[in-house]
Amino acid sequence: MDYYNKTAARWAANGYSADCEIPCPGAFRAILDKGLRVLGLGCGCGYDCKRLRERGFSPVGLDFSEESLHIAREQNPGIELLC
Repeated sequence: MDYYNKTAARWAANGYSADCEIPCPGAFRAILDKGLRVLGLGCGCGYDCKRLRERGFSPVGLDFSEESLHIAREQNPGIELLC
């Protein structure tokens, strides 16, 4: 867990960049109805939760890194994020 706490800022810098979105979540979102509650297991700094919310879903993020969740909460007010 120390690794993720120590590298959270780097993960956030990479994950929130516009060119970082990977295709898998896009394919996943395509088969779900908008408005569904979606669990982001291992959500890290919350960038995929943010993308899910922007596309009409209601994400809940879960991670064990307190530092990652701290960043996720700053970036995503209103998204439920749990440790």
